[in-house]
Amino acid sequence: FPVGGYDWILGLDQVLIIDNLLIRDLSSNNILDTFLTPVNGRYEPMAMISYSVDMAIWPGNELRGIHYTNLLLHLMNIILFFRLVHLLSKKIWPAVIAAGLFAVHPVNAEAITWLSARSQLFASFFILLGLLAYVYHAKSKYLKKRYLHLSEGFFLLALLTNPIALVFPFLILMINRHFSRGLKESFKYNYRIIYLGLVAIIVIMMIQFNSSLPHQGLFNRPVELFSYFLYSSSLLVINFIVPSGLIAYHPYPIKMDMTMIILSVLMALIIGFVTWKRKEQSIIFYGLLAFVLSFFFSYSFSPDSATYYDSQAYFPYLGLFLLIALVVQYLYESIPRRAIA
Repeated sequence: FPVGGYDWILGLDQVLIIDNLLIRDLSSNNILDTFLTPVNGRYEPMAMISYSVDMAIWPGNELRGIHYTNLLLHLMNIILFFRLVHLLSKKIWPAVIAAGLFAVHPVNAEAITWLSARSQLFASFFILLGLLAYVYHAKSKYLKKRYLHLSEGFFLLALLTNPIALVFPFLILMINRHFSRGLKESFKYNYRIIYLGLVAIIVIMMIQFNSSLPHQGLFNRPVELFSYFLYSSSLLVINFIVPSGLIAYHPYPIKMDMTMIILSVLMALIIGFVTWKRKEQSIIFYGLLAFVLSFFFSYSFSPDSATYYDSQAYFPYLGLFLLIALVVQYLYESIPRRAIA
């Protein structure tokens, strides 16, 4: 695979991997220090430990090993996503379409080929495992507690990998809605997941506020943060449809220009309209909601204040892939009825 021959780039690769002494030796002391020491304003110990494993397995070819592990994680995520869509839709073709788009979409190349995007791939792996375990919990008659505890465990591992895992409780609520569970019943089964997410938010914010890096923070410059979030979301939607101009970093202009304002307002109107029509267009609503919430947590809890990354779309795009697959399936199934009418 060509991915194994790629190099590292300046910036996060250098800080998180090349100059990070904690990942050089897979020792018990280093593993403990990894859990106790944020790196560059990021608390991603599971991702850091995975780098250490790669370096232990590939001595002398560490970068090649990291790239191959990224590719392996992507392949496993494709399988997990296929199974999740298959279980939820109870149909094979939506799963094939959604997983196929996820497998080959050009934007995902950033997450696979960029060394520092490991946390996005690894967190997605744990989130998908957690969602699958929860679906089995919802469908099972005899092993409900076991699957629920598995789901909670995978959620914890995802939180220790990337802040995007904070979207997990909201995705669980969507699954509960799919299985006709109300809020009261959802809280009965998921209160530990909710509390764990709240604790994670506090810990991540404390780490960022104590970091020497300039950061955006959830409550630091909220209006500017939300505007940039809407702008970034609109660009990701455009790249989803027309994947061009893909680069690792997308720096923001120093001041918001007219293009940013127009795209931000347009994205806000789209979100508002789909929310207003959620009862008539539930497929579109839940697909867009999964995308928006996933990117919100990935973006809002990133310590970088002046840029966003294509790799941050890796997991959020799953919502759009699912949306397209279900819409295609709906249109296909509606053709015979129209023909008969």
